[in-house]
Amino acid sequence: MVDTAAVMIERETHGAVAVLRLAHGKVNALDLELCEALALALRDEDRADSRAVVLTGAGRAFSAGVDLKRLADGGAAYARRFLPALDAMFCAVLDLSKPLIAAVNGHAIAGGCIVAAGCDHVILARGSARMGITELAVGVAFPALPLAMMAARVSPSQLRAMVYGAETYPPEECLARGLADELCAPESLLPRALEVATKRAAVPAAAYTLTRRSFAEPIYEAVRRQRAIDEAASATWSSDETLAAVRAYLASLAARG
Repeated sequence: MVDTAAVMIERETHGAVAVLRLAHGKVNALDLELCEALALALRDEDRADSRAVVLTGAGRAFSAGVDLKRLADGGAAYARRFLPALDAMFCAVLDLSKPLIAAVNGHAIAGGCIVAAGCDHVILARGSARMGITELAVGVAFPALPLAMMAARVSPSQLRAMVYGAETYPPEECLARGLADELCAPESLLPRALEVATKRAAVPAAAYTLTRRSFAEPIYEAVRRQRAIDEAASATWSSDETLAAVRAYLASLAARG
């Protein structure tokens, strides 16, 4: 793994399982560099000797989603570079040929929630962690890929409620809504994730790879069907209206302290 990725993605091994830990700032906000680093780390993992991967976060968050300050400060030029990197990261999550288990140690919001949704099994720590897709509250449109990833994770009625409600949910509600597959105590999170990953790693690699591809292909097909809408939605991220909405959202957060 190259040095730039290693700064943001900590890797350790436990037998046949690799643990990739997001370690970028206070809340692992998704900026251009972290998206590129995670995509690279997952591609590297495909060539590694590991048989399964656990994805988790350092500190108090799994990932709090897109770094809105970087988006607001960087403006249209940054948005045009960031969106392809974000999509490439989501594709790397879907395309990994090995079992991928999310150990959600803290908040997984917006893009962070979508990363978790792309994993095969999501284990959420009990406590104060919240998950949800808050894009519309910020004022940004959903590109096709993240929306299709969420549609593959939760029921249509839940998806509609989550998208338009733009709320975050505590652990028990995440479990009920399908955002998490199981809950566990924070101190048991990594051991439980390793247990699940080790069991999945025992499945013949070719069989597991083809199964992951079978789940990913309908997501990609949905994106292909919505190409025109996707291009329009992605373009709004660099529009003056969207950037103004992001700045207003950040200002409202600052006012609330």
